[in-house]
Parts: sequence; structure tokens; C-alpha cells
Amino acid sequence: MSESFAKLRDEMLSRYERRYKAGDAEALLEALRWCFGMDTPPPDWVRVRVNEALMRYWMFEAVTLDAAFGVKRSKDKRTLEHGRERVTHVEKVTFAVLKAHRRGSSLNDALFQRIGTRLGLSRSRVIEYWNEGKRLFGPLVERKRPSRRRRSL
Repeated sequence: MSESFAKLRDEMLSRYERRYKAGDAEALLEALRWCFGMDTPPPDWVRVRVNEALMRYWMFEAVTLDAAFGVKRSKDKRTLEHGRERVTHVEKVTFAVLKAHRRGSSLNDALFQRIGTRLGLSRSRVIEYWNEGKRLFGPLVERKRPSRRRRSL
């Protein structure tokens, strides 16, 4: 594992842990998904909390997995459609904004409008997904734009 990946992993999992400790139960599932998606073992705090939640479910202390994990998924059709759209577009928007920004574009309404037009989204939806992407991909998003200066060899 590269040193930069280890740093990113530690930063992301630290963010998820802080959110979880602050009462955001969904952060536990996001941390688990992130670990599996990145093919890295979950840290002890994730492993222990997931096991506790599963035990609540299997011991009939919680009727549903949602209850066991302390999350609630709406059954409203419109909410589910918005959720699917969000999952589909957050990554696309986040990386489109990052790519444009790293090429020198300012983070402004004109940029969000251009990306929205390209992806078939409103400017306000692009901003919403960008903010969600910043929350999910924190350390990746917060990195500074590379300098345009060329180094002499």
C-alpha cells in the first residue's frame, strides 16, 4: 500500500468516525462501503460497530437492519428516485468540478452551469451534488490545485 493511499485511507476513515461519533449513523455504513470499495480492511471501530448492529438484529433486539444500524431509508418513491439520482450523479459532478478547477476554472456559478448543461442537471442540483461530494470525498476534494509553474530540471 502506497504512503499516499494510506494517508487518504486514514483521513477518510477518521472523517467517517467523527461523523459517526457525532450521531450520523449512516457514516458507519459509508465507512464499511468505502473500505470494501477500496479493498482495504475496515478499522476496529467499524468492525466492532457493524458486529454490534448485526447482533442487535440477530438477537431480535431490532426488527430491521435499518433499526439495528440506526438508519432510516424512506419508502417514498420520490425520495428513492432522488437518492438513486444522487448516487448516480454525485461522483460525476464532483470529479467534473475537480477536473475543471485543476485546469484553472474558478468555482463559480458559470462553472456549475456548464457542468449542469453537460450532465443534464440544473445549476442548483450541481451545487447540491458538489457539496455532497465534498462531504464524501473530503481529502480528495480539499487538495490544492497544482501550481502551473514548471520546474526546471
